[in-house]
Formats: sequence, structure tokens, C-alpha cells
Amino acid sequence: MAKVIMIGNQKGGVGKTMISHELCALFVRRGKKVLAIDIDGQRDLSRYSDISFTKKIPTIRDVLLAIKEIKEQSTLGEENTETADYDDFEDNDGDILDKAIQHTRENYDIIIASKKLANAPSDFGEPNDIYLLQEMIGTLTDDYDYIIIDCAPARSPLLYMSYVASDYCICIAEADEGSREGVRQTYTDIALLKEKNTTKVVMLGTLLNKFKDANVQVEQYQALCELGQATNAMPFDAAIPLGVAATEANNKHMCVYEYMKTGNRETKRKAKSLVEQFNKLADEIEERIAALEG
Repeated sequence: MAKVIMIGNQKGGVGKTMISHELCALFVRRGKKVLAIDIDGQRDLSRYSDISFTKKIPTIRDVLLAIKEIKEQSTLGEENTETADYDDFEDNDGDILDKAIQHTRENYDIIIASKKLANAPSDFGEPNDIYLLQEMIGTLTDDYDYIIIDCAPARSPLLYMSYVASDYCICIAEADEGSREGVRQTYTDIALLKEKNTTKVVMLGTLLNKFKDANVQVEQYQALCELGQATNAMPFDAAIPLGVAATEANNKHMCVYEYMKTGNRETKRKAKSLVEQFNKLADEIEERIAALEG
């Protein structure tokens, strides 16, 4: 059964999408079946995955709207519901979820995002809409080892759907106070939802991303340890240094490992430390999940 992991932080720009992309590709290289869900209206993960946007492919918004419509029809009767606005999809006949799942060149599957996810507060404003993503993922858990959700940064119905649908949360933090506050806010949201028995998600850890030098790494790691004691999100030993290799790889729509293989000696040198840290991170993720599931 799939482990559902959301990659989050309520502060934008901390590198959630890059981490999501790298983990998807890395777990595939380890022989796992992986599904990525891009639930951020900026659609960066969809672009990094080198997926084209056409109206023949339904987005995550289309799938969630279809599930919502089916639930409304079953409750009210088909004649009392309006047709959902499938803005990114021309043909909503057949199994929309099967049509939404695309295969990437790095061999993980993905459900792409829609620009109109910005309309989420109006599209998914009903109280029970918080369970739509969970219902969708529930039909897929036997097909994958990992499902990685790349979350939007702001509080919205999409973020709360991710909390409800996920088993684990990994928070990404830069070396600044603002991103640590985002981790704290994520913990607070989860705690409130747990009080209402709305989610089972566990804070798996915090990843320090884009640090500039060793001294900064030590200082910020210590700050994240202090935060982790309060939020149950202890930092991973792995940490991702700031560098151009990840940006260059993303611009070429490939993960750092593939970028390292195709580049020259200088490219390989720049990418090597990133690849090592991502492998270390994946080891820690698997170890922490194994310890929790005992």
C-alpha cells in the first residue's frame, strides 16, 4: 500500500517542488512505483516533469471536480446538479482519473495541476470537500509504493485536502526565520485537524534546503532541532546546499541525477553533492517510516 507524503511549508519559495521532483525520480531509481500529484496552481512540478499541457489531459482540478459532482449526484439526484466546469479537459466521458495519470520520462506517474486551482476557495468551499483528495488517492494506493503531493504554500482547501489525504508530511525550510514560522504553522494546522479527528498525517521531519555554507548549515540545523522538539518535526541529517545544479537541471526538465549523467566534468562535480544528499534523504525517509510503522 502506498505511503502518501505531502511536501509542504506555508512559506513560498523554499524549494518544495524541486524536492518533490527529486524524490519522485529517486524512489523510481530504487525500484518503487511512484505517483506525483501537483496541487499547486503554479504548475512547476508538472513543468519539471516535462509534461505538456493540452485539453485532452484532465488536471487534478478536473478529477476533484468530477468526484465532487458524483458525490452530489448520489446525494441530490442527477437532475438537481449542474455540470462541473472541466476547464482543462475537453472529453469528460469515461474514467477521468485513468486519463489524468500521465507517465514521465523519469518513469514516475503524475497528475498535473491547473492554473485555475487559484479558484479553489470557490470550487471546493463545502465542508466535505476536504475529503475529495483522500477519496481519489484511496482508489490508487494499491498501485503505488509512494504518492508524493507537491502542495501550494498558502492556506486553502487544497492544503487542507493534502493534510487529510496524507500519511506523512515533510516540511522544507530555508535558512531563515520565515520558513521556520511556516513549519510551525503547518504543525499548528495538523494539530487542530487531529483534535477534530480529521487527519492521521504525521510530521516526518524538516529538510534544510538551499543553505550557503557549512557555518550556516550548523546554525540553522540547531534552530530546526529546537523547532523540531516543539513540533515533532526533527530535521533530517541530509541537507541540500544552495547551488546552480538543481536550477540548471530543472530548466532542462530533468532531475539532478540525470543532469549529472549527461553533463561534462564540471556539471558532474556540481551535481554530485546534491545527488549524495538526496540519497541520504531518501534513506532517512525510509528509515523513519519503518520505525513509525514498526
